[in-house]
Amino acid sequence: NYFVKYLKGNVFTNSTMLSLAEIIGFSTSFVLFRVFGLKRVVQMGSTVAIIGMICLIYVDTNNQLLICIFVLAAKAGVAFSYQMSYLGNSVLFPVNVLATSIGLCNFFARSATIFASFVAELKPETTPGLVFIGFSLICMIASMCVDDSKRNEEYKEMEDEGSDILSQSEHDV
Repeated sequence: NYFVKYLKGNVFTNSTMLSLAEIIGFSTSFVLFRVFGLKRVVQMGSTVAIIGMICLIYVDTNNQLLICIFVLAAKAGVAFSYQMSYLGNSVLFPVNVLATSIGLCNFFARSATIFASFVAELKPETTPGLVFIGFSLICMIASMCVDDSKRNEEYKEMEDEGSDILSQSEHDV
């Protein structure tokens, strides 16, 4: 969000696209999570974010529609990955350590954002975008190390049990 003032195009339109991208990213990430699982959604989000930022940096255009699409892609990809950090904690960790894991993740993430305004002001103008791409790549690579197969199976079993209960109650009515 610190970087939005340096993006090509209208600042207000770009800000609107950032907000719309968060809505899209947060609302669709859970659906994608249920279909593809944690690891794939984080990788998809990182890929979308990287593609959007590469287009913002290297595509030379004054077309506001294209700029909005690039901004939307970059921010929606980040929103996917951000939402997956919360859903991923609940899938990967048992309940007795869940609050601690979320707290530690939040602590380190918020500590790292102290430097966001500094990075946004770095010159040349492509440097913040390259830092963004670097962190998205780190996120993608880190997600490859996650083994969520056991937890995904448990989650699907719970989901199946819930749908069985729901179908029985509909049948009884």
